[in-house]
Amino acid sequence: MIEKGVSSRMKVYNGTIIRELERCHHDIQEPIRNISNFLELIKIQISSVGLDNLDSYIDFALDSIRVLDGLNRDILTNRRGGTSRIDLRNILDDIRKLLRTQLERANCRIIMDDRIPDISGRHHDILRILKNLIENSMKYSQKDKLTVSISLISNGNGNVSIMFSDDGLPPSLETKKLIEGLLLNGKGSEKLGVVICRELMEYNDGTISLMRQENNLSYNLTFREAPRLDNVPIIP
Repeated sequence: MIEKGVSSRMKVYNGTIIRELERCHHDIQEPIRNISNFLELIKIQISSVGLDNLDSYIDFALDSIRVLDGLNRDILTNRRGGTSRIDLRNILDDIRKLLRTQLERANCRIIMDDRIPDISGRHHDILRILKNLIENSMKYSQKDKLTVSISLISNGNGNVSIMFSDDGLPPSLETKKLIEGLLLNGKGSEKLGVVICRELMEYNDGTISLMRQENNLSYNLTFREAPRLDNVPIIP
């Protein structure tokens, strides 16, 4: 007979596995759809006379395959170990490679504040958080050119707070209220990107909240700061 303490720990562990599978399912579904849809377009294009867009279709499918490959490799990495020291510049470099075609199509550039120190977390989780937010920015920007900015708010007391924002068209008040509600208590069938981000932030001992910005949609993300390697000044 299983002891009550062991049974409770097993339930918690099983719940963690289920949530992780749900997050993976959400992230894997989109590249799978992209591969399927764009390969179907390639098939139709090849069967016709014109092949003008064939290269871009293939590039989009290949980008999606790279996303799937990264997910598979990093899921194994997360199972093998805990947190590590993360330079967000490296995360953004990976995202630029994974989303190369989408970024070009959206005419989107990503800029980052050089003052942001290294953080502590799980590499793939942090990548998924920023990737989800960047994809949402491109999806809802409604502009011919888009800039995504990641800037330092403060660091100290073991934490790093950054602001994620873009210069796309400002969302409606209803949209902001919906996002704010999902960040506070989204669950169950509401497995939208922003809910995934919140759960991943919690899994990495961080938080995400909506900032009170009138002209755009901005998020405050707070991570654990990695141990200092030198005397980097603290931004109050």
